[in-house]
Amino acid sequence: FSCSGNLKVHRRTHSGDNSYVCDECGKHFSQSDMLKLHMMTHATEILGL
Repeated sequence: FSCSGNLKVHRRTHSGDNSYVCDECGKHFSQSDMLKLHMMTHATEILGL
């Protein structure tokens, strides 16, 4: 990995460190970006899309 931050993110996918939690349903994610994408599913449910 060219950036140490990218390696840290990659290691979390294998370590089971899921420190980002959805307040709506309790689902856990290892990356904040994945949580943000997941939160959009709740927004579309509310809007009926």
